[in-house]
Amino acid sequence: VVDPVDRQLVTWTQEGVWTFDVGGPGIWQLAPVPHGQGPTFDNAMQLLDTVRRHLLVFGGSDRTTPSPATSLWSWALDGPPAWNRIAIEGAPPAGTSGRQCAFDAMRDRVLVLPDAHYALGGYAALDTVPVLELSGATPRWTRLAPTGTLPLARSNGTVVVDTAHDRMFLVGGVVPTNEFWLHPRDVWTLSLDKTPKWSNQIGWAEDSPAMARCGIAIDPTLDRLLVIGGDGFSPFEKGSHHSPSATSLENPSEWTNLDPDGASPMVGGGTACF
Repeated sequence: VVDPVDRQLVTWTQEGVWTFDVGGPGIWQLAPVPHGQGPTFDNAMQLLDTVRRHLLVFGGSDRTTPSPATSLWSWALDGPPAWNRIAIEGAPPAGTSGRQCAFDAMRDRVLVLPDAHYALGGYAALDTVPVLELSGATPRWTRLAPTGTLPLARSNGTVVVDTAHDRMFLVGGVVPTNEFWLHPRDVWTLSLDKTPKWSNQIGWAEDSPAMARCGIAIDPTLDRLLVIGGDGFSPFEKGSHHSPSATSLENPSEWTNLDPDGASPMVGGGTACF
């Protein structure tokens, strides 16, 4: 994740939390923690709580149990280097993993799309959206029940909150079925006002850059959504869209290839930030 205050990239491993100063000498620094004193998840969700400047990690598969992980861990970027396990009230989603989560800073909550492998059957729709409310004394799970045309439940989609237009984008992903895997390469938005509603912005297209595990970011200066990298239908189709593509936030109906100079670093899945 990106920390805009200290202009650094933040990630974590079993060793501890790593930071990379974007404006510095280009060196990763590790804040280590004792063994066993942090999350033990594979393919967990992670994001930056910009209200408290905490790195949050939850979901994925817990290595110590055969079931999906449901606990929440927090690392304060301004505090002592330590993980804190936080209790959550309410019923958690059946399973969460990957990058299908986003922080809604306006309402102090995390929006989560359940992983289709755990939570839903083939071709099921996203008629409910789990929400992790952080504003109270104890975080708690609640649910949204959006209206509108519903996207299919998926894995390895990418989401981001579009603050200027008060909505969340869902880009790409993989829809598992009993017989095969669908790669829709579509773009959806979920309005975040009092009546949340799903809207399909860009439909299925084989040449779309909206792939599984693609990197997406909001460009507030030019009011557009940027997409780069990702995995396609074939195991050999990794990073087929090396150049970043963009679509207007005001009218997200088609893609524009930005085609920058220089070699692209993107091969396969990736993340992006602005």
